[in-house]
Formats: sequence, C-alpha cells, structure tokens
Amino acid sequence: SPVIPSPASLSGTVGTPPSVVMPTNHVDVVDVAVGGDPYSPPPP
Repeated sequence: SPVIPSPASLSGTVGTPPSVVMPTNHVDVVDVAVGGDPYSPPPP
C-alpha cells in the first residue's frame, strides 16, 4: 500500500491507514481511484 493515505475514503474518513495496519477492512474504491490506500475503517 502507498505510504501516504488518500484525502478521502468511501467510509467518509479523511486519510486511511495503510492496509498493513488495517488488512481486514473493506476495500475503498475511492481511495484506490485517487491513488491512496485501498483500505479504510468500516463505517460506524
């Protein structure tokens, strides 16, 4: 995963942690689209 998190995520979280840290969360297509990390925290 990229070291720099993306500015937006599908779950509404600003900046997603590396997939190394959050390996089991859902894939965030928005993050992937903007070149960020494909994983983000699940929505509340």
